[in-house]
Amino acid sequence: MTDAALGIRPHTGWAVTVAISGEPTILLDRRRVALVDGSVPRQAYHAAAGIGAERGRRLVATATETVDRQTREALTDLIGELRANGRVVTSVGIAGEPHTAAVAASTLHRSEDDVCRLVIELGREAGPPWRTDHKEAALATLIARCEDTPRP
Repeated sequence: MTDAALGIRPHTGWAVTVAISGEPTILLDRRRVALVDGSVPRQAYHAAAGIGAERGRRLVATATETVDRQTREALTDLIGELRANGRVVTSVGIAGEPHTAAVAASTLHRSEDDVCRLVIELGREAGPPWRTDHKEAALATLIARCEDTPRP
């Protein structure tokens, strides 16, 4: 099995995932995954605001359970597909804070230009779409992979 790293850029009701591996870095997978299945509103807190405290709490609890379940299922599927292709996920990065190229460059001990070129090349290999979400997930993946590497 070869190591792989996974990056996630979450949004309300959905997320973008990017999986990378190797040195040189190669893109293994990128996808958009649904975190809400339609049984609850994507914006549960907004929906709960006008329906009373108790009903609102129940709605938010149900929405939270739905997102937890959908997230587990999506990540289990992705990790299973990677494993079936000889990859084992050893690092996960979540792009919630700004994962700028400068942060990645500092973490990777590379120039910011090198990191930007790497992310651009990953997108070129993947083809469209390669949007900001994909780039942020890729940066989170690069940072996580580096942070999980033992140093002497």
